[in-house]
Amino acid sequence: MIKKSFEGYLYLQPETPVHKDLEGFFTEQVALEIDVIIDVLNQSVLSEETLIILNEIHLRIQKVGFCMVLIKNNQTDILNYKNLVCIPTLQEAEDYIEMELIQRDLGI
Repeated sequence: MIKKSFEGYLYLQPETPVHKDLEGFFTEQVALEIDVIIDVLNQSVLSEETLIILNEIHLRIQKVGFCMVLIKNNQTDILNYKNLVCIPTLQEAEDYIEMELIQRDLGI
């Protein structure tokens, strides 16, 4: 898995199979007190296991007041997971997180 920390967010690009990388990284001991961008552009289709793990990660991050964004251009395989925020490019994901940060600062 590629992992990079930037100012204000954590960028992850899991390898195949995605759910194996994410299971190992996001454990109960890991504090998820940062916005997270997960880049799955290299995956043509996400498995059901991966979608379940992504949804769980998203809910954990959201509970502590942060957000998770998926970078994915083909969104047909995630229609059943309406909680997941999917954006087609890294720049748009960074912009989304910046808007979330502004809303948090304003108390919205």
